[in-house]
Amino acid sequence: MEKHESHNEQNEFIFEATEKSEKAFSHYVMSFGLTESDLHKSILDVGAGEAGFIKYLRDHGNEKAFAVDLFVDLFNRGGRKDQNWFLAADIQRLPFKDDTFELVLSLAVVPIFIQPEYPATNYGREMDYKNLISELVRVVKPKGRIMFDYFDRGSCLAHKSHESKDDEQMQRYWEARAKIADEFNEFINNLSDVDVSIQTYSGWSRVMCLTKVGGR
Repeated sequence: MEKHESHNEQNEFIFEATEKSEKAFSHYVMSFGLTESDLHKSILDVGAGEAGFIKYLRDHGNEKAFAVDLFVDLFNRGGRKDQNWFLAADIQRLPFKDDTFELVLSLAVVPIFIQPEYPATNYGREMDYKNLISELVRVVKPKGRIMFDYFDRGSCLAHKSHESKDDEQMQRYWEARAKIADEFNEFINNLSDVDVSIQTYSGWSRVMCLTKVGGR
């Protein structure tokens, strides 16, 4: 009887993990407008969280898909952190060689770096978007793409407009965040080794696409 219950629990866990991976896969495809050909490329998910998207790709035959997250120990469901494709590392110092991946993705990470104070401090670490973007560009191959969601000035001011006019602190916060968003955009547009485009629009945030135009 005990073995039977354990078997059911295992099946439930596998079903839950599979369902999460499928949801993560669908979310990434929709957020970044990924095509069938994209899914077979060498892919890195930066700040991958539970790495459901990469797990789905791995489960479906893409052995060139990797995930990295600073807090990989938090996502040890089913021993996933022990897989050689899920690495624990500071995403400002990626443990990969130059020009490794054809596609680098990052979801809900860059907005954490674009805070009113610069560099931002989160999770007890200094988080400098210049370091992050430099690393993403370094590990992507020439003609490869980097895609991430971010807050631009317009989305910050849209947030501000939805705050109560009496909440002066939040009004000032979103004004300051709009300013740092402008500085972030200026930094991106001054990069010499990427072409910049806005790929899609999703909710409050936009998705930026950087295409590497040459080696480093």
